[in-house]
Amino acid sequence: MKLSPEIMEFIESSSKEYRDNFALDLKWFCKSLDLSVYAVEFEDYGISGAIQKDMDKWEIFVNRDESENRQRFTIAHEIGHFISHKFGSLSFKILENGSHKDHAIYKRDGSKNLVEQEANSIAAELLMPSKDVEVLFEQNLTPEEMAEKFEVSTESIVYRLNNLGFKLLEQY
Repeated sequence: MKLSPEIMEFIESSSKEYRDNFALDLKWFCKSLDLSVYAVEFEDYGISGAIQKDMDKWEIFVNRDESENRQRFTIAHEIGHFISHKFGSLSFKILENGSHKDHAIYKRDGSKNLVEQEANSIAAELLMPSKDVEVLFEQNLTPEEMAEKFEVSTESIVYRLNNLGFKLLEQY
C-alpha cells in the first residue's frame, strides 16, 4: 500500500535519529512519540498486539510469548495505527474514541483490510525504510544479512524486497 507523502515525511524525519546503522531503536522511538509499550500475555492466542488510549496517554500492548523479531514488527504495526490516527488516515475512525476494541487488534489470521494493510506498510517503512533497503540490495547483501541489519526476520525482509519490486533468487 502506498503511504501518503505526509506520513512518509513524518516517518523519515521522526525516526532517523533513532537508528543504529539501519535498525530502529523502538524503545527510544516510542518514548519520543510518548507511547508506552507493555509486553503482556493475551487471553486470545491469535493476538499479537493492540493499541489504546488511556486518558491522554497512548499504550501499546505486545504479546510477550512471541519472538523478539515478531514483537518488533507488532510494535511497529501498532505505531502505524498511531501515526495513521495522527494524520487522520485510515486508523482515525477506529481509534477516534481512544479504544482499540476489536478493530485495531492485529491478528495473525490472514485477514486483510485497508486499516491493517496501512499499519503494516507504516511498520515496514519504519523498520525497513525503502531507501535503506535499496542501498543494501545494491551492496548485494543476502536477505539474511539485511534482516540482521534491520533486526527483522528473513521472512519480513523478503516480503519487503518483493513488495518494493526487487528481484530475488528463486530460493526466496
